[in-house]
Amino acid sequence: MSKIKVDEIESSSSNVKLSPKGTGLVKVKAAGGVDGTLQLTAAGGSNAVKIKSPAQSTGQAHTIILPDNNAVADGHLHVKSVTGSGATAVGQLEFKSFPVIDTSNMSTSSFTTGQLPGSALPAQTASQGAALKLISNSVVTGAAVNYIEFIDLPENNNYFIVGKKLIPSASNNPYIDFRDQYGNVLNTNYRKDFGFNAYNGYNYYYQSANKVWLEYNDKSAQWTNQKGVFTMDLSIHKTSGFSRCYFFINLGQPSDYNTTFYRVNGARTTNYSNAIGRVRIYAHNNTTVNWQIGTEIQLFQYLK
Repeated sequence: MSKIKVDEIESSSSNVKLSPKGTGLVKVKAAGGVDGTLQLTAAGGSNAVKIKSPAQSTGQAHTIILPDNNAVADGHLHVKSVTGSGATAVGQLEFKSFPVIDTSNMSTSSFTTGQLPGSALPAQTASQGAALKLISNSVVTGAAVNYIEFIDLPENNNYFIVGKKLIPSASNNPYIDFRDQYGNVLNTNYRKDFGFNAYNGYNYYYQSANKVWLEYNDKSAQWTNQKGVFTMDLSIHKTSGFSRCYFFINLGQPSDYNTTFYRVNGARTTNYSNAIGRVRIYAHNNTTVNWQIGTEIQLFQYLK
């Protein structure tokens, strides 16, 4: 077979036509270890783009037919149809526009893996059925502390506080005090109800003080097991309204083997000009007794 080497063809503004004979093809063959490449050079001669065959190792011998429809703005090259299969398939391309997917209301069943960022999730609202929002999860992880405090509690809100795990450093009487937004301790009137077992019924008494003790009055008045839990509902309303700040506390101690309960309910009594703005949960009024590592108290806000 004879070969013709052509470096340049001169022509006077006429097309250069490559017309294979019969069913032959115009082939751009590989040379010098480079896969077959057709280069289209810009008018200036310094820039060019290339169309290149896949590597021999891929085993591909497919055919791509250019789009059989008109070009469209924002369209994509899309395989319209395929004849044959595998490495020798013939694919017909087309220009196609795809509709924008509405992601504003997607079903959770569409997701099986991965994690959505918080910014993509809807805000929790009471109208959507949400009830509680976690405001703070205070966990003692380093040095022991004498108290855990929640501050900046806005008025006209209701809160739920959970003493999830309380580990004092010694047998003691932990307590809670309530403060205004400036840190001033507020006095409270409260009633304590407690019972030893199902047969003895329960006892109660009223008290006015700036501390609400977390203790069983019918027991040793000490946390001998050094572990316990409590829950508290706290309602903070107007600063100037009488008895507008209420609290309800339930206490549990795992070491009590009898049917025992202890609860407290009360309200702020003094400094009516200031509502409750802070809550402190002390391990003891003796600063040498602290909450140890692992103690965990959570603050939730009721949504409305």
